[in-house]
Amino acid sequence: MAKSRSRKNKKKTRRTRKAPRGAPTTAGQRGSESALADTTHPDENDEILVALWQNTRSGARAGRGFHFQDAVGAWLAAGLAAGSIAETKLTPEGLEDMTLEGAHHLHLQAKSRVGYLGPFPLGQACRHILDAWERHEARGNSDQRLAVVLESGVRDVPGLRDVNEPLARSLPDDSPMRGALSEAAAKRGLSDQGLARLMSTTAVMGVDWKELTARTTEHLESVVDLPFSALLLIARELRTKVAEAADANVNPAYEARQSLSRMDLVSTIEHVAGHIDLSALESAVVDGVCEPFETGMPPSVDDSYYEGVATQPWHVAAGLVVPRPQIMAEVVLGLQERSAVVLTGPSGVGKSAILWMVPAALPGVLWYRIHRVSESDVPALIRLARAYSVSADTPVGFLVDAAGRGDFRGWARLRTDAAAVPGLLLAGAARIEDVAELGDLSNCTTVSVSLDEDAAEVIFDGLVTRGATSAPHWREAFDRSSRLTLEYTHMLTQGRRLGEVIADQIRVRTEEDRYQELELLSLVSV
Repeated sequence: MAKSRSRKNKKKTRRTRKAPRGAPTTAGQRGSESALADTTHPDENDEILVALWQNTRSGARAGRGFHFQDAVGAWLAAGLAAGSIAETKLTPEGLEDMTLEGAHHLHLQAKSRVGYLGPFPLGQACRHILDAWERHEARGNSDQRLAVVLESGVRDVPGLRDVNEPLARSLPDDSPMRGALSEAAAKRGLSDQGLARLMSTTAVMGVDWKELTARTTEHLESVVDLPFSALLLIARELRTKVAEAADANVNPAYEARQSLSRMDLVSTIEHVAGHIDLSALESAVVDGVCEPFETGMPPSVDDSYYEGVATQPWHVAAGLVVPRPQIMAEVVLGLQERSAVVLTGPSGVGKSAILWMVPAALPGVLWYRIHRVSESDVPALIRLARAYSVSADTPVGFLVDAAGRGDFRGWARLRTDAAAVPGLLLAGAARIEDVAELGDLSNCTTVSVSLDEDAAEVIFDGLVTRGATSAPHWREAFDRSSRLTLEYTHMLTQGRRLGEVIADQIRVRTEEDRYQELELLSLVSV
């Protein structure tokens, strides 16, 4: 258990480290790497090092306790800056670990606990609460409040979420903590009236480090408009500010105590924010490389989509896109296993439709629609993902339609750089003739897309509704289409869209200077 920086009636942190049984004991051996390295028994040497390590962790535990205390201080500092806390200033290492000074002071004690140990046992939690209460009572200020923050909370005691809610309100009548506190208080000679005062003026909050950071950034969001990663930088600066004030309060003079006012804290936040280049973080969006994925809805959507209109996200929102659960399962699995999926198939087969359905299948991902992928755009895209703290817990995804068009080296560069960023997902769609241009796909999952019977029937029904086909049934066209959506639609609509699609493919090849392909096509198209 980490001790406070100041002594304030606490036991002194013991820094003496006893050597484990079997460890070197002479002055020349103690702490000597060369002595250990010269031993002729490497296995014994390993055992000694393991034992030494296990028995010298008190410094790390104490340091972790101080860091948790500073993190609690940063949370309070952010709340003070945001105006969410009524008090006027924060004093680290005041009369407790943290003191919020104002009309009614709040004294707060923070207790850390190593993660692998889990929540505090009920008995230990009660001891910490009573220790803090006895110090609080000794100060003789009945109008001041007390709070105890316990990292990871108390075992088998749910709730305890609000530092301003006293135990009398936060604990249900049947909570095991009420009985445990009553029993522990009686052993210390605390009267029923004293226990009642404790319950009415003392709050206990259980919070892990991750949630504490989230609460801090929530406060900061109301002060500055920055991406999450930038808010984390500011939160770290607040931790440093709190730690520096705590160190300064080694001064025994009360009038010289170091406190942080709301003005001090807002100034610190704005100063750090001023050094963050937001335009660089979000240049990919500003420059039109990508945009946050939105399905949206156009002014009007009708079933002309089934005549071969290029699929857009709003077609998904309108319910026009045929669900493809089997293919979608392959896509999701590929993203989970390799973080990159390429949908392949001939033009007009439905690759884009599946691509725009991916966000609905993985709603926990922050998705961006990529408009272009050149090598020079890739660093801006990676910066954007990092700005939103991409990780396995907070994934970011890029959707790249027509991944093989334009600068063919762009996808390869994006995939290479993205592979080094945990939590960054790529989903692309490429025509079968462009797949070779994407480079090495061995580290991607490739999903082949083709027309199936369910999709064929839905398309047929849509064309019938519009009066766009006179075919009596969908089966004949489906059997003759080689499972190509474009061919299938052409057969049903007697070619109304085929000329437009061919013109589009010629235009694309002209824009991309792919004249050799056009020459070859001109020879065989007759």
